[in-house]
Amino acid sequence: MSKINPFSRKGFTLVELLVVILIIGVLMAMLLPAVNMARGAARKSQCSNNMKQIGLALANYEHAYGGFPNNHQNTSARKTARGVFVELLPFLEASNIHKLWDPTVSMGDEKNRRFRLSIPPCVLCPASPLARGNRTMTYSSKTESGYTAVAADYSLIHKKVDAEDGYSYSTPLGGGKDGLVPVDNLTDGLSNTIIYHEHAGQPNLYWDKKLTGTVEKSAFCWVGWNSSPAGHGGASTGGTAIYWTYLKNDDGSWTQPARTAGVPVADAYSNVAARRLLNVTNSGSAPYSFHAAGANAQFADGSVRFVNENIIPLVYNYLSAPDDGQAVTQEDSTRTSWTDDWKNSNGGYPDGT
Repeated sequence: MSKINPFSRKGFTLVELLVVILIIGVLMAMLLPAVNMARGAARKSQCSNNMKQIGLALANYEHAYGGFPNNHQNTSARKTARGVFVELLPFLEASNIHKLWDPTVSMGDEKNRRFRLSIPPCVLCPASPLARGNRTMTYSSKTESGYTAVAADYSLIHKKVDAEDGYSYSTPLGGGKDGLVPVDNLTDGLSNTIIYHEHAGQPNLYWDKKLTGTVEKSAFCWVGWNSSPAGHGGASTGGTAIYWTYLKNDDGSWTQPARTAGVPVADAYSNVAARRLLNVTNSGSAPYSFHAAGANAQFADGSVRFVNENIIPLVYNYLSAPDDGQAVTQEDSTRTSWTDDWKNSNGGYPDGT
């Protein structure tokens, strides 16, 4: 019987193992960005599907009642004040949550606590870091405040648009009567008017995708006002207005400009590429998402478009107004620079540049 020579066994040397590990590491490094891109694309697609579901609910609501729900009803003094999402619950396949609501008492009443802390999945963006985490916050609005609720990632366009051209435009779901907004009020066309856009991440606060703190009180909970004012709330006089725009610094960072009346628009915004509305911060009133290069917006016809984060802010303002009469369409959601066809009789562009 022959003996086995221990030195004749075949195997990997240490150098060979290191080479294999190195090759695996290189392959992983090459594969990871592709995996992350695929995940990001899937989350953006799911976010778009969420907003399409909301748009379909709005369409079904309008078909059932003869108009869109009026968000201004939540600014009234009545006890049953609630946001548009609450109105849409029966059309969002969320009747189980809707049954938890007691409309005979205020939204902040203890009887509605379980309702406030529930939330339809379709109002949460999967790309948001807290999409399935602790989203509780203290709700605060003109009518009620101090109760605990859950933050939503989609915000209703609300209040007047005080745009860079010095004019004020209506809000899409404002006006009307008896809690309804007739379709006829959206004279620019349903396909050219944004109803909801992303305002994600609260109660955490972000600046340029970096976590900076936590909000104490906010209107962006799902049961309440849940609206994003169209301007920063600063001063506006005649042809001067600085709203919804951040200016780019030399180091590439973004700054909210001083909101001072009397600053000509052309002087404040001499460079279209040096101003941004989207994806700067979720602490203000502008649209904010965790998708790369833009954010989803849901239009009144139920469609959803991905808006370039470098869109000209004034163009986005026009898309957010239902009756400004501007020739702006969904296709302009990718517009990042003016073209000659936008020039007015004075040879300039709508924002005064």
